[in-house]
Amino acid sequence: MTERSAQVRRGFLGGSFDPVHTGHLLIAQDALEQCQLDTVSLIPSPHAPLRDRAPGASPAHRVGMLRAAVEGNPQLSVDTLEVESGQTAYTVDTAARLRKKYPDDMLFWIVGSDHLEKLAQWREPERLLELMELIVLARPGYELTVPAGFPPERFHLVRAHPFEVSSTEVRQRMDAGLPVHFFLPPVVADYIAKNRLYRD
Repeated sequence: MTERSAQVRRGFLGGSFDPVHTGHLLIAQDALEQCQLDTVSLIPSPHAPLRDRAPGASPAHRVGMLRAAVEGNPQLSVDTLEVESGQTAYTVDTAARLRKKYPDDMLFWIVGSDHLEKLAQWREPERLLELMELIVLARPGYELTVPAGFPPERFHLVRAHPFEVSSTEVRQRMDAGLPVHFFLPPVVADYIAKNRLYRD
C-alpha cells in the first residue's frame, strides 16, 4: 500500500465462532498487517443465514470465548451488536449499522475466499460494497479473484497464512475425545473445559 489515510481503518470479521479457533485469529492478524488496519472487531452472529445448523454454544458463551481470546491485544475487540439483536444476521444490515456508528472511518468486511462464490447469494451485495470494502483472504482450494459483476476497486485480495481448520472440525474432535489444544488458544480451551461446553 502507498500513503496512509488519516481516517481510522476498521476491519470486521463476522462468524458463529463456535468455538473461536486459532485460524480466526490468524485471519484477523493477517488483515490487520496486510491491509494496514487500525482495529479488527470480531462479530459473533446468532445464526448465519447461509448455514444449516444453529450454533452449539450459547451466544453468551461464544462472546465469552471471544473476549478471552482477544484479551491483551489492543487492536482486537468483540462487538456484540448481532447477538444482542437476537435476529438472523444479514451482513448488509450489520454493515449499515456500523456505517452509522462510524460515519467518518474506512470500514472493511473480512471474508475468506471460500465465501466469494456465494457473494451473489448474499442480501444486497451491491449495497454492502457501497457501505464497506471487502478484504478477501486466500483459503486453500478456492480461487482468490474478484467475482464477475462486482467492482474490483472494492476488494482487497490477501495471501493469508494457510490454516485448514474449522469450528466444525474442532467440535468433532471434542466429540471423539481427540486433543484440540493445537487448534485453540489456551484461554479458549480453558474456557470450554471450565464451562463444560460441547458435551452431550
